[in-house]
Amino acid sequence: MKHLLFYLLFLLPGVGFAQNLTFKGVPIDGKLEDFEKQLADKGVFKDMEKDANVAGKYYSDSVCLCIGYDYRTRRVGSVSLDYNPEAIPTPKEYLAQLKKDFTAKYGEPTTTSDEETTWYYWYVKEGTKTIGKISVYGPSPNIGISYEDK
Repeated sequence: MKHLLFYLLFLLPGVGFAQNLTFKGVPIDGKLEDFEKQLADKGVFKDMEKDANVAGKYYSDSVCLCIGYDYRTRRVGSVSLDYNPEAIPTPKEYLAQLKKDFTAKYGEPTTTSDEETTWYYWYVKEGTKTIGKISVYGPSPNIGISYEDK
């Protein structure tokens, strides 16, 4: 019986294990230091400036990467990218392209808006279970993308 249980666990690696939303192939989960190291190993950070939730610059000075985590446990729960509006010459077109790209991958979003900003939300599923939410917003005061693990 023990052997049968071992084989079932070996043959069905996805069953019974929680899935996490990923950012650049790194699961949005685990300790902050491990998450930062995995991103740094992938070359995501240009500059490791640490200040509160700001973990570093993402590819260039035009985008700031913020990692949300529990201060007590240091467990990562979200990642946000904030684009410098001055670095994007056509923000409305850029936002439209982001929407198009995410829609191609995750389907039609839920949309809300006010006078200045539009928000698009995609609820990412693994089978029937929601594993996270991706938000794209803009163009005012800036354009941002947020990945929130459940």
